[in-house]
Amino acid sequence: GVGRGPTPDQIGLDLRLPRMKIGAEPEVTPEKSRVTGRIASFADEMGNLTPKTARITLDGGFAPIPTAVVDSFARQGGLLVDVLGPVVDFGINADEFSLGGGTLLATATAPFARAEIRGKVSDGLFIVDKTSVVEATRITGAATKRLQKALPMLASLEKTTDDRPARIIFETPIAVPMDGNMDRLNGKFTVDVGTARFGTAGLFEKVLSVAQLRAAGEVGRRMPPLKITMADGLVSYEPYALPLGEFKIETQGFINLSSKPRQLANGVRWQLPAGPLQVRTFIPAWAVPAEAV
Repeated sequence: GVGRGPTPDQIGLDLRLPRMKIGAEPEVTPEKSRVTGRIASFADEMGNLTPKTARITLDGGFAPIPTAVVDSFARQGGLLVDVLGPVVDFGINADEFSLGGGTLLATATAPFARAEIRGKVSDGLFIVDKTSVVEATRITGAATKRLQKALPMLASLEKTTDDRPARIIFETPIAVPMDGNMDRLNGKFTVDVGTARFGTAGLFEKVLSVAQLRAAGEVGRRMPPLKITMADGLVSYEPYALPLGEFKIETQGFINLSSKPRQLANGVRWQLPAGPLQVRTFIPAWAVPAEAV
């Protein structure tokens, strides 16, 4: 519910969701289902709403809830269900959170993954702290399909709970613009998949077949970490070499989230328009028999 806050310029919040249902899924009754807090400075003296000055303080969470509910609100088209699993425990603690300042701690625990994102607001940027945690205990085939555009050599990538969890390691604080202008998106992080099973796709599978090499990664095969850099809205990952039999397939990707074309570095002599994902893949010339072309 919504009520009066401790001062006239505040409103109090007490949100409860005793039951949840989405589509044909069974109704869920969360064990924990309450978020309390307040919103301050949300209107001027004339009563006009001022969202840019609003400050939000929240504490609580919902557990468990269908991941499809969160996915629907976030408009992710099933991505969160594939990555997290069918249900998720969600918690939030926000202190005076606004476009001008404040702190946030958001937690999510699910069958396939867990996350603990903490940070603060500075100069219109949400700064994700390096101590934040993102781990995946399981990676499904459905989740892998969403990676194929960025890593086209992978037809499948699966990780089970018997493997060491995959982790995102924040090498620097991550600066995320709160106004949606990605020209100020900056930071570095590493995706450490660890051990996993993988299979190749397309031309890469043909190359391995003709060369009489296994197209599938060995059980428990360790995959190299993927290093990602975000510089003023240009997101790139360093040349990524996937060991396959006697040789390696290397790929490098870029996506321009900024508002203007960007000149690519790292010896790549072409401009990338705003928006498109570009992936460059390299196979050793000696490893490509004529039959595979």
